[in-house]
Amino acid sequence: MSPALTVQAFGHYAQAAGLLLMLWPAGLLLPLGMAAPTDPWVRVLGSLALVLGSYYVAMARAQSLAFFRASLWGRCMFAALGAGLVAAGWAPWQLLIFGGADLAGAAWTAWAMRRAGLTLTEKGENP
Repeated sequence: MSPALTVQAFGHYAQAAGLLLMLWPAGLLLPLGMAAPTDPWVRVLGSLALVLGSYYVAMARAQSLAFFRASLWGRCMFAALGAGLVAAGWAPWQLLIFGGADLAGAAWTAWAMRRAGLTLTEKGENP
């Protein structure tokens, strides 16, 4: 399993979630027990998710090891920040589902990188 495949799959997940949030937020949120918001910010968030997902797909196609590494901490950071928002009472518990998806994706990428003999940081790796 190549690390690029894991990053590309995660990118497609982000694109799909983003597209749903942009065009039909209720289609993604109602099945999770969340009310569909009426303000525009969920669509703005969807737009950002779609763009970020596109970066993931492009970087997977380019075999960008630096991006793969950066995505590991970025996805873990999103999960931690989301958990913090939930703990503070500023976000519904369902946000943990999205954070869990990010953690699972990061773990999958890390596993694939190690399996391919790649280090998770640049330190100690020959160019």
